[in-house]
Amino acid sequence: MGGIYGTLPLVLAPVLQRPPLAQWADLQSDDQSRQLILDQGMLYLVNLLGLPASSVPTGLENNLPMGVQIIGKRFRQDQCLDAAEIIEHKTGILAHQLWNKS
Repeated sequence: MGGIYGTLPLVLAPVLQRPPLAQWADLQSDDQSRQLILDQGMLYLVNLLGLPASSVPTGLENNLPMGVQIIGKRFRQDQCLDAAEIIEHKTGILAHQLWNKS
């Protein structure tokens, strides 16, 4: 592979291309539903390209979960999962944060 992607083992990308919506916001209108699909474009693109990827939560923003997507080279799922484990170790397990809020 040429270009910059050939030299990088992983790409870190957003899960959403904007701050997260409140729960059920996508059900408020057809336009909201369409916008959410567009905002998740990176998730769909990676799957269509057949690249391994892992999504991992990184914390809460305005009490809503945030996360990143780790995209790897073909057949390098191991690197995606290793990176996800490192991020989770640094940011903490989001489920624990959510349980502590209730």
